[in-house]
Amino acid sequence: MIRLALLLLFLASQASASTLTTPTFVIEVTVNCAEGNVPCGDVTYVGTSKKTGNSITLRGKSTHSLCADRITPCQFLGYEFWNGKTYYRVLKDGRLQVTQGAQVLLDEEGTWQSTVPGSPSQVKINDDYARARSKLLDQGWQVDPKWGISGIGAQLTYAQYPEVLCGEGYQAACTGRFKKGGQVILLTINQFKKRLPVMVVSKD
Repeated sequence: MIRLALLLLFLASQASASTLTTPTFVIEVTVNCAEGNVPCGDVTYVGTSKKTGNSITLRGKSTHSLCADRITPCQFLGYEFWNGKTYYRVLKDGRLQVTQGAQVLLDEEGTWQSTVPGSPSQVKINDDYARARSKLLDQGWQVDPKWGISGIGAQLTYAQYPEVLCGEGYQAACTGRFKKGGQVILLTINQFKKRLPVMVVSKD
């Protein structure tokens, strides 16, 4: 169901703020668009050098691949920013690339950590879903099994993870839903990799 797939992609691109730590930089990326605005054309990049402490602030946008109709935004890819002729790419897998034309100025891998208010800090971007799930359960979060069967056909995608709902269609996203007290969070995962790495932690 394409509307469900888009809803999950909206969540993937609306993590209020995320911090990427690479060997040489700490980068905070903030999505400033209203929920449901995909792609978002108002994203803030604040990169701070670990060596000098100097920082740079840039404005850019989120990037997505297109669905089969070549019009609808489909899979979330990351963010891009410009500083004069210098082009910055921050990819969903934690890679930071900085180029000027054909010249590569920087290309290094880092680790994402969601900074969504109220989300558990122990869960990190790129964690295996099984590991992230275990951390949440240890912290008193509970799975929401009704979420996993709320799609078309009322069937589970993963029998061992009844809280995971996957959209339908080309490169649809999957989310696991957890509850604790009055809080609800979603873990968006990459279903195309065997270990199901966590892509985004967001509030529901």
